[in-house]
Amino acid sequence: MNFQTWKTLTKKRGYPRSTALKNLDTALKNYQKNPPTATIQQLRAAFDAWQNIKQSQTNTTRNRRLDQQGLGPVQRLWRYIRNEEGSHAASQPGVTHDVQTNTYLTDDNDYTKVHRKVVFDTIGTVKSAIEAARESFQSGGFLKKNEHDDLYKMWFGARDTAREKTVKDNYDRLELIVCKQAVNVHDDYAANDEFGHAYRGNNNQANIWLGEGFWDLSDDFTKRFTTVMDARVGTVIHEFAHSILDAADERLADGNVCNDPVRDRQLATLYPDRAINNADNIANYALDALLIKTKKGRIP
Repeated sequence: MNFQTWKTLTKKRGYPRSTALKNLDTALKNYQKNPPTATIQQLRAAFDAWQNIKQSQTNTTRNRRLDQQGLGPVQRLWRYIRNEEGSHAASQPGVTHDVQTNTYLTDDNDYTKVHRKVVFDTIGTVKSAIEAARESFQSGGFLKKNEHDDLYKMWFGARDTAREKTVKDNYDRLELIVCKQAVNVHDDYAANDEFGHAYRGNNNQANIWLGEGFWDLSDDFTKRFTTVMDARVGTVIHEFAHSILDAADERLADGNVCNDPVRDRQLATLYPDRAINNADNIANYALDALLIKTKKGRIP
């Protein structure tokens, strides 16, 4: 959510901008134009001050220009701010950094060495899966042409030049942000039983917040995968797809969210245009590519 987009989307004839909203405009412009002079704390404070004027700014006229994913500019700005706060937290002195995976871990020293190893191992495997997905599109890679064709159709449906370019571009961007830059992992016990979450958008840094579910995966969840590591890796890529690619959680005609391999495959077959933008399909393709490359089977 850049400043000019924010101003354009929240402009409403007959509704002048209040002092608090003008202050938010200035804070956003300064944050994006004058770092590090303008801070994320100043932007967050300006947003909160404007939001507190009414119980929920998400219901105002300024948030009615919904995009194709049903989100208005206020929700988009909120997600942008939260992601930027994650990047800021990871840059503070004393944050644990794993050199091998280039991962910053903000855990308030709650994690044991075993916890930290699990996190770093997961991120390392996530990077390998993204790289395997990119390699799968290269001629002479680890997949034969017919093998790549089968893998692609399973998660993205019928082959189409435009759709395939979108898929390749998505993995190129994931590699750029996740594999070639630092990854920020944040402990979030407030997420309760959630595995983890991220803030949707086209964010330029990888941030993920881990909930309790990351450590205590349910049987219902793990049975979708061969190993617990596969479950963790698949879901982390899923969240990065939300945050970096602005990927959606698509639904089938019956209203069910496509968040398990069975429904994801059905989405690919029935709605390939939507499958290429479904976070689960993006994650499943990458994980499946890695499993094939390392000769460790396939997603069940």
